Amino acid sequence: DGMLSAEGNGGSQPAGWLAKDKKLWFPTIRGYVAIPPPPSEKSIPNVVIEEIKINNHTVDRHSPIQIQPDEQNLEIVYTGLSFNQSNHLQFRYKLEGFDENWTEAGNRRTAYYAYPPSGEYIFTVQAANAEGVWNENSAKIPLKILPKFYRTWWFWLICFLLAIALFYLIFSMRISRLNRAKQ
Repeated sequence: DGMLSAEGNGGSQPAGWLAKDKKLWFPTIRGYVAIPPPPSEKSIPNVVIEEIKINNHTVDRHSPIQIQPDEQNLEIVYTGLSFNQSNHLQFRYKLEGFDENWTEAGNRRTAYYAYPPSGEYIFTVQAANAEGVWNENSAKIPLKILPKFYRTWWFWLICFLLAIALFYLIFSMRISRLNRAKQ
């Protein structure tokens, strides 16, 4: 990876040298090659949520995200910030309150949810570097999915009050019939 030539040129000199900055130096027939030390845990990528789409329409990710009952498809695009082997980053995500376990996304950078149930959730995404070390400082964004009107507390309250009114109406009609029959 990155070698000018696979053929080394040591001869009477050392075939490789470890410098103080931990770089490995090798002489080749096309010149010297310096290989940086393996990345440390400091190279764990930060994760950023880039875009949120609801029904293929981009929404402002900096304002509270509310999904209306008639909106069905949620798409969240994220990435890992790394200049070191960014094509080898691995991702996992979870919709806390909905998903029990992490969804291993591999190197895919988009999460999809179709017909998510109503409720309040937190979307969380993490990234791992090429060595498989996961970033514990995940990117999070709160989501509120509004229920359909017939699943709200006020709808059930209105239904309850209408049922009581209907019961009272039937009861009073029955009492008035009995009173008329008695007279």
